Amino acid sequence: MKKALAVFALWGLLTSNITFGYTVGSSMYPNIYNAVCVIEKVKPAEIKRGDIVSIKANDGEVVIKRVIGLPGEKIQIKNGRVYINGRVLNEPYLPKGTKTEWYFTDVLNIPKDSYFLLGDNREISKDSRHYGPVMAKNLEGKVIAYVNNITVGKIADIIGKQLHFANIP
Repeated sequence: MKKALAVFALWGLLTSNITFGYTVGSSMYPNIYNAVCVIEKVKPAEIKRGDIVSIKANDGEVVIKRVIGLPGEKIQIKNGRVYINGRVLNEPYLPKGTKTEWYFTDVLNIPKDSYFLLGDNREISKDSRHYGPVMAKNLEGKVIAYVNNITVGKIADIIGKQLHFANIP
């Protein structure tokens, strides 16, 4: 496993398709927190609902969020639930009973070149409810693996840890 991971990482770095990022905080808790992430550069057309992506925020900080709404869709958040094109969105990656709140209860049309992103920790996450849909050009890539609960002292041990694949809670 360690050899395969090292070869994969080396190939990604050499081809510039793979980067590594570190996320601090709990906006994606309980799935991702204080984590080192493996990020694959992908074309916007390859991004699907439920993917975890990295974006460059207005202040230049790179953050990770989950793709909820796709270009051209209609999204609404009401009564603690997310609706896509009028249908309740099934979100199996969230703990049971999680409520999504937003002061804006009307239907929002997501622009054709944008995505609606939310953090998994809906109570504290700063996401598209705060800064609006994110343009495709601001997507840095898709998180394909991560290691949680990493501190500076643990970074040297990352190679010995098992990676969690991003879409498997």
